[in-house]
Amino acid sequence: PFLRHITNITMLAARALSRSTALNAKWAQRCFMSTESIGTFDNIIAEKRDGGVGLITLNRPKVNAVSDPLLHDITAACKIYDADAEVGAVVITGSEKFFSGG
Repeated sequence: PFLRHITNITMLAARALSRSTALNAKWAQRCFMSTESIGTFDNIIAEKRDGGVGLITLNRPKVNAVSDPLLHDITAACKIYDADAEVGAVVITGSEKFFSGG
């Protein structure tokens, strides 16, 4: 159930934030200073930031189009965050100009 909710939230966030991703990415980078990578993924950058915040940055060429491999990476990162008692929230943002192009 947790992972289904994450996928639904990702889709809703993609629609709601597609126009303001550049601002959201800058905001997320400013708010959480210290960074620790939680693993290596092909389609995302997953970090643990100060204050118990997980940061997932969609990192696919051009427009961060949603795909099965992207959702697999998001799911894997969320499992890691879920197992970490220090992480209390996860922020999902896009790289470059777009949150997600579809």
